[in-house]
Amino acid sequence: MANKDAKHENGKFVIVPLEERFWKKVNKNGPIPSHVPELGQCWLWTGYLDIDGYGRIVIAGANGPEIRAHACALLIENGVRPKLQVLHKCDNPSCVRYDHLFEGTQKQNIADMLSKKRIDRKGVKGHNAKLNDEKIRTIRLMSKSMKEGGYGR
Repeated sequence: MANKDAKHENGKFVIVPLEERFWKKVNKNGPIPSHVPELGQCWLWTGYLDIDGYGRIVIAGANGPEIRAHACALLIENGVRPKLQVLHKCDNPSCVRYDHLFEGTQKQNIADMLSKKRIDRKGVKGHNAKLNDEKIRTIRLMSKSMKEGGYGR
């Protein structure tokens, strides 16, 4: 399997710099966030996306550590790896446009999500919910029929 972090140049393999690998996977023609149109277009990560929709990139070597692509955007822009979490003003997890990003704590991230109503932590909509509306109805019907049948007394 070919190493995507290396390229063949003048008969030799040369490591492709992080910044070059990063920009090859960015589409600058993303949507304009409707709730903050003044930010302009999102720059979308076209590489690997994790289960939450955030881009990921290996920062050193073929098997080196991975970071989220939006954190890599700030690393490239500022020259240092972010110390805190990297949050999105645009609320688009695949956006890597550095002026759509800012550093913040977990507490600030949660407050931002709640203030924008991007998270519903109650009932079946909670991120750890095991039941859905249909399962709840079934459980209630089973419970009612068990009580009517003399069970649970």
